Amino acid sequence: MPDNLIVCWSRAEGEVEKRIEKAVTELGEAVEVLPSVWHVASSYRAGEAAERIRSVMDPDSALLVVNASSDELGWFNLPEGGRLQRIWDQSAGRTR
Repeated sequence: MPDNLIVCWSRAEGEVEKRIEKAVTELGEAVEVLPSVWHVASSYRAGEAAERIRSVMDPDSALLVVNASSDELGWFNLPEGGRLQRIWDQSAGRTR
């Protein structure tokens, strides 16, 4: 059974936006919830999905993938990414 991924990225334009959306839809059944926010039913883990999407993004773009089914995060270039991961892990009872 596929997991529920929430995929969000900093706004992109033109061909970059099209490449990102294509990469997102290739992860599984996808629906755009808001601009640059998608829900995807996917067999990919959060980190795997983030790597696939990141490969088509501009190097300075930000990306967040949340696996709502398995309590995982995948992210790139988030200014508060380390803090986000720490808070996420604490709330899930994990330590790093």
